[in-house]
Amino acid sequence: MSGDLVIYGAGGQGDVVAEAATLAGWHVLGFVDDTVTRHDGPLPMLDAGDPAIADASWHVAIGDNAARQRVARGLAERGRALVPVIHPGANVSRSASIDPGCFVGPGAVVHTNARVGEGSIINSGAIVEHDNQIGSFVHIAPGAALAGRVRIGERTLVGLGARVLPELTLGTDCTIGAGAVVTRDVGDGLAVRGVPARPV
Repeated sequence: MSGDLVIYGAGGQGDVVAEAATLAGWHVLGFVDDTVTRHDGPLPMLDAGDPAIADASWHVAIGDNAARQRVARGLAERGRALVPVIHPGANVSRSASIDPGCFVGPGAVVHTNARVGEGSIINSGAIVEHDNQIGSFVHIAPGAALAGRVRIGERTLVGLGARVLPELTLGTDCTIGAGAVVTRDVGDGLAVRGVPARPV
């Protein structure tokens, strides 16, 4: 994709998205952030109300799932067009579906017939295997791997290097600890860790 892009979020995730977006052909205008007034990199901080950026596309680059959802919904209500950013080093199947506002990082794989819901992050080197159904505002952390036909509810975090076995369901607002191996379904709001993963 191409065109002008504004990134909401001037932290580390914002820098990652800016680099990926530039490599993917976007013209990144700069950052908007209600809590940050300066940025050390080459891109400027922007005023959200500036008419010069009114027609730009937007991407919300916030690591926290609930905060990313809140900001994205607020921007959408104000008529901002939210777009996915996919690093050119990611491997996304032609039959996969990537919803608006998603980020897919370098080395990530989104396989055949997988669907990634609105505003979700598939981080560097993460694997989303065939027929996965990923809810909105989920974060699949770097190096995590989901086997085939996994279903994940909204705002769930699958931590660094975690593994989820085939055909399991993770509910909404779950936290899967770093390095965990999930061998059974995880209910809404639960945090699990370990091998095999057990509730904290």
